[in-house]
Amino acid sequence: MKWIFLAGLLVFTPLLTMFLRNNRQHLPKAAFALGLLPFIETRLNISAQPYGWPGWQGYVKGIDISLTDAVAVAMIVAGASIKTPLRIKLAFLFFVAVFVISTMAADAKIPSLFYGWQILRCLLVYYAVSRAATADREVPLNLLTGLITGLSIQAVVVVQQHFSGTVQAGGWFGHQNLLGMATHFIVYPAFAAFLGGYYVRRTALCVVAAFVVAWAGGSRATIGLMCVGLFATMVLSCWHRTSSRKMAVAGAGALGIALAVPILIAAIDRRSEVAREHSNDERDTMKAAASMIVADYPLGIGANRFVAVANVGGYYPRAGVTWTSAAAPVHNTYYLIAAEMGVLGVVAYATMLAALLSVAVGTLRMLSPGFEAEYAAGLVVVVLAVAVHSYVEWITMLYPIHAFLAMSVGTMVALRSRATAKKRPPKSVQSAMSHPQPTPAAT
Repeated sequence: MKWIFLAGLLVFTPLLTMFLRNNRQHLPKAAFALGLLPFIETRLNISAQPYGWPGWQGYVKGIDISLTDAVAVAMIVAGASIKTPLRIKLAFLFFVAVFVISTMAADAKIPSLFYGWQILRCLLVYYAVSRAATADREVPLNLLTGLITGLSIQAVVVVQQHFSGTVQAGGWFGHQNLLGMATHFIVYPAFAAFLGGYYVRRTALCVVAAFVVAWAGGSRATIGLMCVGLFATMVLSCWHRTSSRKMAVAGAGALGIALAVPILIAAIDRRSEVAREHSNDERDTMKAAASMIVADYPLGIGANRFVAVANVGGYYPRAGVTWTSAAAPVHNTYYLIAAEMGVLGVVAYATMLAALLSVAVGTLRMLSPGFEAEYAAGLVVVVLAVAVHSYVEWITMLYPIHAFLAMSVGTMVALRSRATAKKRPPKSVQSAMSHPQPTPAAT
């Protein structure tokens, strides 16, 4: 069956590419599909592996190819050229270089190569969004609408799961922490647009859906970060542009968050105190095991290999990790990267986040008041939320989160490019400045 699917993609991809290339006005529709596809693919498993290890304990189990890849390739070809900021290029190349070094030092290299393939897939998503958004200014809005649609569907799903007896509903993603982190990439740009008065119905729906997802999931990190992130979005949005309407909406939003806090705390309390304490203890023992691995392998054990090495190498048993958690990586992206890609890996990851934050803040400062500026304010908070959430979760390394981040970065770079183009003089003016006409001689 997978070969039929792959053959279908081989036919579908060039057809879609030619269609979008000849009909660029449909790029926003492709962007909507790109935003919605991670949700659909997770639910229906619309992907195939030409080569894979289904039983592998890592977070990437093979060379995946999906419909998202096909849409991304078509959008890249149909889009317009764009320059990625140098600091993002350098930070990304640093991360890739560290990945290569850790892979070369690893005993088993194939699992790490699986993660390398995931990086390439996310690079496709980044270029798809950035190039398409450069070609058509409606792409960011339609991408956000696709993401909002996916999150709104999840809100309905988690409510059904909750009333069916699920203590912590994870929607189509299967786990509340994964769905909770995915929410960050959607709710902050939507809330910023809502504050600015842009596309109020769909953005208000997104905020409500995000709260429903957080309530049904009961994830402590998701709930805490979402409340703080929404407040930070209000601050950034008002800092960039203040109006009486925005201040009134922001005040009402702050009141709404405050009123929702007791409900969200009650959602956290659905888990017993014993279960929460056990979770904290397990996280500590996992970090202890990761620290042992870092001490023994300063260059890393190779990406996508933590669980195998932690168990086979005896690190989990020595650290006291129970058998119920032995199949999961350390619940901390920084520790996970340190173990898999060495100390340099953590430096590279932190450098990349710092570069993204710097570009996001710079983009916000460059943009004139409007929907794009509100979107940029939300993207600043997205990067901050990812950096903080990474400290308590490993799921940042999963493909859906990588893909959502690639979409955010692609949008950010396109908005920055557009703001730069507005400030640049027209080519005719540049030419006149470079080649001034001689002054006529006085008669």
